[in-house]
Amino acid sequence: MKSRKSAFFGFCCISMLVLLVMIVMAWAPERQVEHLTDRWAKPPSQFFRIQGMLVHLRDEGPRNDPMPVV
Repeated sequence: MKSRKSAFFGFCCISMLVLLVMIVMAWAPERQVEHLTDRWAKPPSQFFRIQGMLVHLRDEGPRNDPMPVV
């Protein structure tokens, strides 16, 4: 019975360690919008303000495409 408790405790510790490592690896610092637009929003990107939110629109591809992706 004691070995089961210690095995369960070890499993819990390893699980918590794996979870912590996953959280640390997935973490990314917050970046300012200006820095992101310089890299990712080159022409033909456009920005519109809709209900107080800045919306990014990028229109690419053939103009006669019957199935546009929105």
